[in-house]
Amino acid sequence: MEKRSRLEPGSQITFRVEEAKFPNHDDALVVSVRIANARVKRVIVDTGSSADVLYFEVFKRLGITKGDLTPLASSLTGFMGDFVSPLETTLLPITIGEEPRTETIMTTFIVVDLPSAYNVILDRPTLNKLKAVISTYHHALKFLTSSRVGVVRSDPKESRQCYLTAVTMPKRPRPIQPPLDPRNDFKTPRHSESTEQLVEVLLRRGRPDKVVKVGMTLPEADQIQLVNFLKENADVFVWYPEDMLGVNPQVMQHHLNICHEAHPIKQRPRKFAPDRQKAIDDEVDRLMGARFISEVRYPRWLSNIVLVKKPNGSWRMCVDYTDFNRACPKDCYPLPRIDHLVDATVGHELLTFMDAFLGYNQIQMAP
Repeated sequence: MEKRSRLEPGSQITFRVEEAKFPNHDDALVVSVRIANARVKRVIVDTGSSADVLYFEVFKRLGITKGDLTPLASSLTGFMGDFVSPLETTLLPITIGEEPRTETIMTTFIVVDLPSAYNVILDRPTLNKLKAVISTYHHALKFLTSSRVGVVRSDPKESRQCYLTAVTMPKRPRPIQPPLDPRNDFKTPRHSESTEQLVEVLLRRGRPDKVVKVGMTLPEADQIQLVNFLKENADVFVWYPEDMLGVNPQVMQHHLNICHEAHPIKQRPRKFAPDRQKAIDDEVDRLMGARFISEVRYPRWLSNIVLVKKPNGSWRMCVDYTDFNRACPKDCYPLPRIDHLVDATVGHELLTFMDAFLGYNQIQMAP
């Protein structure tokens, strides 16, 4: 078995089978390095970590003052999802290897005040700076230096002692959470109510039902400008489906581009509970009254109704058009990506959201 990694032209790092002095082990790779001109043992090489960690007890023994620390706002996330609040960070030189094959780099350590069986955790960024290659089978770490290839080997006794220390250390108490109710996974999440104060603005005289709400946190000048704008354009707002004038068919119509080889499909009727059936009847009556839909006695295609629960507890009536969609060719022009739309708002002071309020019902179907 041979493991190679070509890091630079003409340079190779090689592991040979005969180099494995302790082949029958599964211990972690624990080495010793020099940090700030002091020999530090029990340094674990962790390729799964994304941060170089220096424990506070070791930090104090190195003789470094707290004035050399830099505040850190973020926190660390452990393997179990728990959060660790680091003290601060510090930039220190780290030397790995033995003379004459050594390598020294500057490393930013995150200082944490926690009990640990190790003194330091070396992570991926530092290993990449050292151009190091790790072999857990050989229990060794190799890296390039100006004097060919350097090597650092782990002591199995030290690794085993760190492991025994880690498993015997007292665990930090974790907050006890009540058992989760699996039924909550099927409950519709409720939207948090806005705590912003709103003021109702009457857009049309004599119609107290036609009002809009404006946030009180807007500056007074912006409030006046917004209210005047809404009143000047009150005719474009609708509160009931019957108020919709619809789009002239000469301007736009819905066309169904059904493939010629497709055969009409009539879905089998579904049964609904009484409360759902009432919601369907009410919605159909509303759409019929607004002339959005009309009755067809002998349809070639027949699709079932699907009810979806809204966050406020009411029902949204949809139609199962899966068979219809299969019979129509796919649109090769998708909608814009949401991140592109958000990026387009850069440089603007205000972002307005509009509720289309069943606007698609204003476009009629072509005969």
